[in-house]
Amino acid sequence: MTKGISLKLDLDLLEETEELAKAGGTSRNKYINMAIKSYNKKRRREEMKRLLKIASEKCRDESMQVLNEFERLEDDFDAI
Repeated sequence: MTKGISLKLDLDLLEETEELAKAGGTSRNKYINMAIKSYNKKRRREEMKRLLKIASEKCRDESMQVLNEFERLEDDFDAI
């Protein structure tokens, strides 16, 4: 399914787009679609990286809490 949209581009960007599309043997429309797909993929990866960083930091903090609890238990055992 496709939907037509109106798109305004800077003249220099439009000329470069047309030049690269022609050199690649594709239509301007297909070239723009491919560029948007590529950018969307990049943005999704960046978002995944951000979410993984948050999850990793939470995991690290929780791991440190568990380690501290084990160390306290070990200290209590050694005191016996």
